[in-house]
Amino acid sequence: MNWLSKYDRNIQSPFHDRCRRNYRLLLESEHWTSRDMREYQLKRLQQTYSYSKKYVPLYRERYKEYGDHLESWEDFLTLPFLSRQEAAERNPDLHGVNPPFGASPIPGSATSGSSGAKVSIQSTDVGEAMRIATALREFEWMELDPRVPSLFIRSIAKPGDANYEKLKSGIKITSEGRDALMSMYHTKDKFLIDTSAPPDVLAKFIDAAKPEYILCFPSALRAAIPFLNSNHHVRWIKTIGETLDASTRKVFESTFVSTVYDSYSCQELNSIAFSRNPDNYLRIHEENVLVEIVDEGGNEADSGRVLLTSLHPAITPFIRYDIGDLATLADSKTNALRQIAHIDGRVFSQIRNSEGNLVSDSPLFVALHSLEGYVAIQLIQHSIHKFELLIQGSSVDLNMVRRYMEHYLTWAKEIKLTQVDNIPKTTGGKLLRYRWLGVD
Repeated sequence: MNWLSKYDRNIQSPFHDRCRRNYRLLLESEHWTSRDMREYQLKRLQQTYSYSKKYVPLYRERYKEYGDHLESWEDFLTLPFLSRQEAAERNPDLHGVNPPFGASPIPGSATSGSSGAKVSIQSTDVGEAMRIATALREFEWMELDPRVPSLFIRSIAKPGDANYEKLKSGIKITSEGRDALMSMYHTKDKFLIDTSAPPDVLAKFIDAAKPEYILCFPSALRAAIPFLNSNHHVRWIKTIGETLDASTRKVFESTFVSTVYDSYSCQELNSIAFSRNPDNYLRIHEENVLVEIVDEGGNEADSGRVLLTSLHPAITPFIRYDIGDLATLADSKTNALRQIAHIDGRVFSQIRNSEGNLVSDSPLFVALHSLEGYVAIQLIQHSIHKFELLIQGSSVDLNMVRRYMEHYLTWAKEIKLTQVDNIPKTTGGKLLRYRWLGVD
């Protein structure tokens, strides 16, 4: 019996049926040969390319000298890369004028802009069904029991939102609700708290909730550990949004005696890869997204820049998308699923508070990225009490920026806002959203 058969709520609808079919496909495709997987991916790439060339203005322009159809892998590898910066600057031209055949639009989303490039995305019900299927497969790999008390530590609100104060303190969700993923399976008590909660408040909420499954930003959970008053029987921890370093994994395993799973995803293409013990390598969801690793010359490599391509219908498709991450492939793979040994260029930032402890910067940046009128921003902490925000762009609401800064950085004695023409990026092409210049 597979995982979904055991916990399925058996809701009958065309969408839920599509999710189930995709889930069964994923369980089967794990055992394909590499050749089978490449044939599947090429077929999907041909559909993505044909739609993009016909309906997406940016690709119509970029592929003017290319044919209307993608004939082979060799043809695909001649296509130019799409940078995150270009995707942001030409975002309206990245949206198709018509939805893909047989797919319907779903509510849009946007990247946080932490890399200096904010991109809005429009997916479809077909793409959403595959996203849900990959999440269900991850549950299968984890052997997760969804009926245990579960805690979600996520960055989901900003000051001024109607539910911000409640989420900052933590809430209990007693039903499956309207979440598309959770509508698929039976659950019990679920608890939700925003990463903006102070570490001691988060710890108190964990003590009260007594979760057995935690989905979290690792930096937020780690910051709360010193404040915990109870021993906890946490059986599963899944980390999202940040790189899970070896030190944090070890702290989680020793504190909670838990199995820790790491995930790699992005807002633009959803699930990319997922770790499954014992080797901690990230298995690539080959059926959901095409992952390429290329060197500085743009050639296939074991270590280098990550390129991503949509394999399922989206109104905003991404083809050979240079997301700005660096990664290294593992020598081994599981049947047709390649594995990523580690993400080399995805370091998450943390701010020093008045006690010198690290706290998550994510809540502050969720608020700042909700504003319009900037190209890029970078927070510099010169010392514990002195902050400077570099702002590339001239039309952002500086009063609102200062209000958010003062709200989150309550211990700051000096906050300076500096508008600049350009913010230098790292050698890997990423824009660091936070820099510590003080003395450790």
